[in-house]
Amino acid sequence: MYNNGMRDVVDMITRKFGTQARWAEAIGATQSTVAYWKIRDNVPSRAIQKTLAAAKREGIDLSPADFFTE
Repeated sequence: MYNNGMRDVVDMITRKFGTQARWAEAIGATQSTVAYWKIRDNVPSRAIQKTLAAAKREGIDLSPADFFTE
């Protein structure tokens, strides 16, 4: 199940990448797309996969568990 506080997840990932724009660039999206995910309280699964790959590539500490509740 996706985290009920996906907005908090978006904020946490944004902090790890530095800005929404940097996160978006790292996954081939636009900043407005990342902002939309926060508004919609949802990050699509394909974006999660791309985000995890980008984090690994850039040495950012991020895991699949960061997107899900226990």
